[in-house]
Amino acid sequence: PTMVGLMAAQMIAGIQKPDSNPLAIPSRAAACAKHFIGYSMPRDGHDRSPSWIPTRHLYQYFVPPWQYAMKQNALTVMESYTETDGVPNVANPQALNYLLRQR
Repeated sequence: PTMVGLMAAQMIAGIQKPDSNPLAIPSRAAACAKHFIGYSMPRDGHDRSPSWIPTRHLYQYFVPPWQYAMKQNALTVMESYTETDGVPNVANPQALNYLLRQR
């Protein structure tokens, strides 16, 4: 999780880095951190499938990389269209409110 988080943080920083040219637009691009959260562990091994991630695994393996990434202030985030513990991420208050916005 640490290596993934460090790579994501550096990618975000590079994408959103202001141009050193004083005549340039202050920010040329907005990094989009995606897919929040649990996208990489589908239950059946297929893309766009529900995920079953126990809470301990969520906090141990999936949250740390996002913490690194969010410290770089990604300007946009795309939620995952999977499910975590049977709750679709698009309607998951723990994921969207607590983990993404408050933590």
